[in-house]
Order: sequence, then C-alpha cells, then structure tokens
Amino acid sequence: MKPIKLADSLYARLTGKLSERECMELDELIDRHPDLARLSESFKDKEYIREQIEIMNRFDVESAWMKVSSALPQSDEGVRRRVWAWWLAVAASLVFIISMGISYWNDRIDAVSPMAAVITDDIRQAITDSEEHGLSGAVVEKTVAPAAFKAAKHGASEREAGASAGQTYEEMMKATRITTFYNKEYWLTLSDSTVVHLARNTRIVFPERFGKDSREVYLSGEAYFIVAPDKNRRFVIHTDAAEAIVYGTELNVIARDEATCSVALVSGSAGVKAVAGGREQMLVPGEQATVIGGAITVGEADLPVLKAWNSGHVDFSDWPLSRLMEVIGRWYGKEPRFESVSYSSVEVSGSFDRYAELSSTIESLATVTGADIEVTEGTIWIK
Repeated sequence: MKPIKLADSLYARLTGKLSERECMELDELIDRHPDLARLSESFKDKEYIREQIEIMNRFDVESAWMKVSSALPQSDEGVRRRVWAWWLAVAASLVFIISMGISYWNDRIDAVSPMAAVITDDIRQAITDSEEHGLSGAVVEKTVAPAAFKAAKHGASEREAGASAGQTYEEMMKATRITTFYNKEYWLTLSDSTVVHLARNTRIVFPERFGKDSREVYLSGEAYFIVAPDKNRRFVIHTDAAEAIVYGTELNVIARDEATCSVALVSGSAGVKAVAGGREQMLVPGEQATVIGGAITVGEADLPVLKAWNSGHVDFSDWPLSRLMEVIGRWYGKEPRFESVSYSSVEVSGSFDRYAELSSTIESLATVTGADIEVTEGTIWIK
C-alpha cells in the first residue's frame, strides 16, 4: 500500500469511516510491518500530529522541488511535469491528512468532559452481574439520527431539530439508538463517561459524540442516569412530555407515554421543563417532579426504592410490603397487586438481590408474611 493511501486509511479508521472488513485488512497489513505499526500508533498521539503540522508548515516545497528538478533529465518535459504534479499531491495530501488528524483529536479533546462520572463499587458489580446472569439485552442500531427522532415527536424538520439540539445536522446523523427487550435491562456509557441504566422496554437515542456546547439524548421508557459533571455543557434528557436539564447528578426518568413524565433527583442539581412550555422547575435531591399535560407538580421521591432498582440490591428494615414489592416489581418487570389490603402494610426486614431467582424471593416473602403469593406472566398477586 502506498504511504499516502495508508495514511488516508488510518485517518478513515480513526474517524469511523472504514468498514469492519477494511479495518481487518488494515490490521493484517500493519501486523506484517513493524514500521507501519509505529505509524499507526503515532496517529493516536495528538502531540505527534501537532509536531508534524509544524514541520509541514516550515517545509519549503519550492526549494525542495528545485533540488529534485536538478536531478531530472532536462529534455523530458512530460516526466518533469508528472513528477512536479506528484510532488505537489504528496505535500498537499500529507498536510490535509495530518491537519484533519489534529482537527479530529482537538474535537475529541473538546468533547470530552473534564470529569468522569463517579461509579461506585455496587454499580460496577451490578453491571457485571447483569451480564453474567443474562439479564442484559437490547437492539443496538447505528447511524440513526436523534434529529429525526425528535422531529417525529414535535413536528419539526430534521434540520431544525438538529439545530435546536445544539449540534449540526451532520453530527446528529452519526447516532445510536438502543431499545431494550421487554424483559431485559441494559447498561451503557456515553462518550462523556455518563453511565445510563436502561429499564425494560426502553429506548434511548444519542449522538456518536456530544457537541462542544451541549449534551442531549432522547428517552422513551425508564432510565437511571449517572451524569458526568461538565460546567461548560449541560446534559438534557428529552422525552415526549418534558425535558430534564441536568447539571451533574444522579436521577431517574420515567416517560412511558406521550403525556406524562416523572423525574426523581437522587443527588446533584437538575431542572424539569414541560415540552408544552412554561418555566423550568428546579429540583433538590430527594424531590420528584411529575409532568402531566404540561403541568408540573413536585413531591417527595422514594430514593431507597430508586437506588435499589438501579443497583440490583436492597437492604430493608421495617418496610411495608407494598414498598418492597415496588422494588421487586421493577426488577422483574411485573406489577404487584394486593387482593388483601392488610398485607400491603405488613412490615418486613431483610435483603434481596436482583440476580437471584424470582421463585426463591417469592418463597421467602410468603414464609415471612404468611401471604399467598402467585406469579403470573405480568403480575405478582399477593392474596
């Protein structure tokens, strides 16, 4: 492979423009030649690229051509012209490729949040357990524009939607859509290190990388966000009914229909604004905003329940059975229903794990409470 073509291929892979087959062929070529491996690695070093830019800026093409020209046969003008054209093409190509490389890396640097999201050990364990127990499952679709997703919801054109999201239309086209299965969850990390825990039957749309001025995603369903702090770029979660504006925090968002949305703030700072209009309602940790038909009401959030569904583990002491069943129902995607109201207020203590079999959890509860508990396809009946 010619040097210019190789450099072009390296840059194409760097920017995600090579197919999987082309990447494999490039890797095989690089593996056979140690020098190419070093060149490939150098393209990942922004300082190296800056140095090459400076070298190219100091490079005197005309002077170099005079040296080459003096060594060529004077009589063959065609040869001289072809070499001259080749020489200019090489210089121009190298400047272009290296310039694009440093531009790309500068964009990467600008787009990366200065602080990573804080992930605790229990969350790391939950992510591992979810994978190991086969509870993680979703359809991942690439190159789906969140601009189109937003336009479909609010009747705007794709280009208008992309602009309102604070990114160019071209950037918004480089996006990912993830939809969880009806009985599965899914963990993902966004380009700014924000961690998102998707509940069952949930869809999120987000750009390949966030812009310099904003970070915006689109949600339908339920998700728990651990947002990476970034004082220069707010994080906005769009739903059909409302927008949650986040300033570095943990929060849970539920938006399972077009008219309603609830936002529970676990820590940090966030605001909620109805799509229908009105002022942004700021929340403090422990508060939950519910949006119905454009109206926002604020109440108390049940943080232990939210944290339990996110981490996959709950320690409870003297909890009403109704509260515990809310956690278990979220875990297993089933609605708890009490045929006998008296059982809903029975207090229980202990601990449960999301990654245990539901049957063993139900058996333990039935033994402790004395209730008759039956599990059907979508419901847990407490009789």
